[in-house]
Formats: sequence, structure tokens, C-alpha cells
Amino acid sequence: MEFPFLGEPIFEEPLVGFVRGNDPIFDRFKKVIGPHHFSPWEIMRWQAEKNSVKTPEPDDLSVVSFVVPFTQKTIRDNAAAVEWTSERWAQTRLLGEIFSQTFVREIVSDLMGRGILAIAPDVTPMFNKKRYPKVGWASPWSHRHVAYAAGLGTLGCMTF
Repeated sequence: MEFPFLGEPIFEEPLVGFVRGNDPIFDRFKKVIGPHHFSPWEIMRWQAEKNSVKTPEPDDLSVVSFVVPFTQKTIRDNAAAVEWTSERWAQTRLLGEIFSQTFVREIVSDLMGRGILAIAPDVTPMFNKKRYPKVGWASPWSHRHVAYAAGLGTLGCMTF
């Protein structure tokens, strides 16, 4: 964290979950979220084509989901905030997003360097938020829904 919280951790211990790439829940996401939501196979096919390799079968895919929970201090500060989000929350949100994107890029680079096809959908040009007729602003990959599929519970105000 930055001043005035210099040196404080941004997150609590991470939660990690896994879900098979062919889990039927991804078909349900296309109904609940919309047909624009990638299945693991669709986004992996894009990565395979980009790298001129054979696309794995959906049965051979695993999806890893991680959640990095806010600290109790951040939760308390933000709950007490009246007009705006708390400074601690704002820093957590900004620095946390930078960390998350850097972290997944490093994981994908490491796996790809070992000859393992991998992708993080939200750090690709395929991840474009836009307005869809039925749902409004949305993206083609929902970390909250994937975390739910991987057994990490519900996050925020998600309904499913």
C-alpha cells in the first residue's frame, strides 16, 4: 500500500479453486450472462490458433480461479465511509488490479515457456467490455462466475 498505509498488505491469504473446462456450468453461463461469455474452450482455441498449436479438447482443460480478499481494515474503513469509498479501499482496488494483471501474465508466461498452453482471458485483446442488448455493459469473461464454478462461493452481489 502507499501513504498513509505504507507497508500494509493489500490482501488476506488468497483462495484458489479449480473447475474442469468442460463443466456444464459454462453452458449455463451462456444462458445467464449471455452468449458472448467465453467457454474455456473458446478462449483456449483463440490462444491455440494465435500460437499455431492444436486446440485441446474441452475435456483436457482446467480453469484456475483465485480470489484475493480485501483485508479486514479495508472492509471496516469502507463500511464506515459515507460519501466516497475509503482511501484504503481505493488503493486496494487500484493496486490490486495492477497486481492481479501482473500476476496472471507471469503465470501464463511461465506455463507457456514450459510448453503448456495457457491464457488469462482478461489480459488479452479478446477481453473487451461493451454494451450488449439484453444485459447492458458486460465482458466476455466473468471472474465472479468462474470463482463460483470453482467452488469459491459467491462474491459481491452476484446472483446465479
